[in-house]
Amino acid sequence: MRTNIFTRFSAVVCMLTAMAAAPSESSANNITINKANFPDDIFRQYVLNNCDADKNQSLSDQEIADVTTLFINNMDIADLTGIGYFSSLNLLACHENKLTALDVSKNTALTELDCGRNQLTALDLSHNTALKMLWCNVNQLTSLDLSHNTALTFLCCDYNQLTALDLSHNTALTELYCTYNRISGEAMDALIESLPVISDGSGFDGTFCVFGLDSQEQNVVTKSQVSAAIAKGWTVLTDSYGTYEGSDGSTFISSLSGDSRNLCAYDCWYDLQGRRLNVKPTSRGIYIRNGKKVILKD
Repeated sequence: MRTNIFTRFSAVVCMLTAMAAAPSESSANNITINKANFPDDIFRQYVLNNCDADKNQSLSDQEIADVTTLFINNMDIADLTGIGYFSSLNLLACHENKLTALDVSKNTALTELDCGRNQLTALDLSHNTALKMLWCNVNQLTSLDLSHNTALTFLCCDYNQLTALDLSHNTALTELYCTYNRISGEAMDALIESLPVISDGSGFDGTFCVFGLDSQEQNVVTKSQVSAAIAKGWTVLTDSYGTYEGSDGSTFISSLSGDSRNLCAYDCWYDLQGRRLNVKPTSRGIYIRNGKKVILKD
């Protein structure tokens, strides 16, 4: 599912592996935890509190190696300069901050990256060849080059400004969420053509969530394009997780109010018939909220 796997963590954590042997003495290669190396005050304090095991205000080679997972979500961090020092990092969750740029070129061990809900206009992942799962939704990306990320199995790039998406190198991909972008016509043809073949069409194994039921949506997916995706083994869905049959090629127009459109980007409610609700329901019943079934009781 598209739902972020990291939101279940209520506290920001940093996994540090316990050392069997006594720590070695500081070497000349230690990274001082100062403003020059970690310019953002919030991120620097986080590193001091959670990654500096011996509290000497520097990072030893062993302390750096011990950091394999960072959850730094929703902390108002504006600059992640210094993240490159953590060369053993496998998982980085930095969603819902104030990032306008993100350099993970030195984090070559990354397999999972969640940088959604920031203000990124570009994202270079050419050095992250081990990456398997990527959330970069709710940013301002106009392009996304994934040609070096051949291990990718999951991609969520909803709510960006993409006009094209080439997945021809991502042959392991099985889940794609790209609603609320600007892909249509020949660019949509090319996207579907680039999808890997998952089955012969007899069984739907891939998830292709491509169309949002809101007037913000600028993707256009025709019936013939839906059929082409299905033939490659993909289930084509809307953002309410209902199956999508495709349009006649025209842009979807909704009469929803501006307030409800803004709400849908972060808090979408649907009834079981797939109809989006303008406000949170107050009557008891079963609803779909952000892709999950919710039961409201009196």
